[in-house]
Amino acid sequence: AAFAAARSRPNPKAPKIKVSNAYQDLFPPEETFADFADIVACATGEQIRIEFYTRIKDGVSLLCLKIFHFNGQLALSRRVPLLENLGFSVISEGTFDINVTLADGSEKLVVLHDMELEAQSGAEINLQQHGAALEEAFLFAFSGVIDNDNFNRLIISAGLSARETSVLRAYSRYLRQAGIAYSQDYIATTLDKYPAISSLIFRLFHDGLDPKLTEKNRIKKATDLHAKIETALSDVPSLDDDRILRRYVNVVDSTLRTNYFQRNPDGSAKA
Repeated sequence: AAFAAARSRPNPKAPKIKVSNAYQDLFPPEETFADFADIVACATGEQIRIEFYTRIKDGVSLLCLKIFHFNGQLALSRRVPLLENLGFSVISEGTFDINVTLADGSEKLVVLHDMELEAQSGAEINLQQHGAALEEAFLFAFSGVIDNDNFNRLIISAGLSARETSVLRAYSRYLRQAGIAYSQDYIATTLDKYPAISSLIFRLFHDGLDPKLTEKNRIKKATDLHAKIETALSDVPSLDDDRILRRYVNVVDSTLRTNYFQRNPDGSAKA
């Protein structure tokens, strides 16, 4: 079947797509229309577009991910580790070729990988709350902006952004250089095990160095955060985990300056 960009009055210059019967069985025309911009973006040069979404099947809400990829399939070895490090397991997937005819008559291939996912924690994922952050983290890890590692699980468990997880990742590397005995993977696993404490540690970093805060507010926030962290640490049963989390608190308290809050002229973050 072929689809054009407009539903009512066809535009002869609009890109057109052709999809298989298998694609039509899974995706209604309204959903294809909603995905049209992503499909055309890939056909005109973008390497990848993605969308986390939910689908109802047999009365059950399924967590899914669409990956639109330009000019061929994206290897499983690229896709699956990115998702595993975000805290997902891949349950099933379907791959569909989408043939796109652009306004100049050229024909392009866009491949859709539609993947059913499950959170490794077993928790239900609120896409309204986490969807945008997950998509950002997937694309950042795919393009190398952030590392593809277990720290990315904090995006769901601790409610952090990709950039915020990078702060905790950077501290883990500093701790490793300072001689802490634990591997970076073990440190990341520990932070993910105690997401509430991890979130508080990031807030301790942020509020302790935020140039917008007055010194009085900074001290008050730090005092409150230390009290909350200390209370939470009293429930950590593992001596190793306790040691890692306290080392984080110590190194954050010892930080004198950061470029985290610096911005480029266009408003984007410098680091």
